[in-house]
Amino acid sequence: MAESSSELTQFTIALQIEDSKSKTPVHFKMDGARFGSNPDLARTLKFDNTIKYKAIVTVSPNVEHLRSVVLGSDELVADKEKEGKNDSRIYEFSWLTTGYSTTAKAKRNMLKIGFFFDNGSEVSTQVQCKFYGLGSSSHLTWGTPIRQIEFLCNIPLMLAQAHAPNELRFK
Repeated sequence: MAESSSELTQFTIALQIEDSKSKTPVHFKMDGARFGSNPDLARTLKFDNTIKYKAIVTVSPNVEHLRSVVLGSDELVADKEKEGKNDSRIYEFSWLTTGYSTTAKAKRNMLKIGFFFDNGSEVSTQVQCKFYGLGSSSHLTWGTPIRQIEFLCNIPLMLAQAHAPNELRFK
């Protein structure tokens, strides 16, 4: 962990999101520049607003204990936690999306994704998404399945500081 404000800590946060029953991963589609010039907004994540998702977060190396994760407007506390390979820590969360409204045709929502550590530090960003309701199940799997979203961080991991990741990778 960082000892002074100028010391940077390099770590990766990998996020997997899948249907908790079917284990089907979340998909995304490429929208190009249609919704803005930011390359992170060229991808639209697709969610069903009638199910429970399992979010698996791996922090590697394990720089600080992960207190909670925010997906959208929901702060989630880990259901399970275990040691991973190569000094990593794996956390599992449940995310119920039934409170999210169906996104209108040709519109997109911004979804906050935040990781909150015990020392008060935070890594967060927003991604573009769309919530589908009943009868739209075929739309959910159009596009590319996401094995994980990687948040590459090289930041001062200090008490009560918020940071955006240095890089975001969809794999």
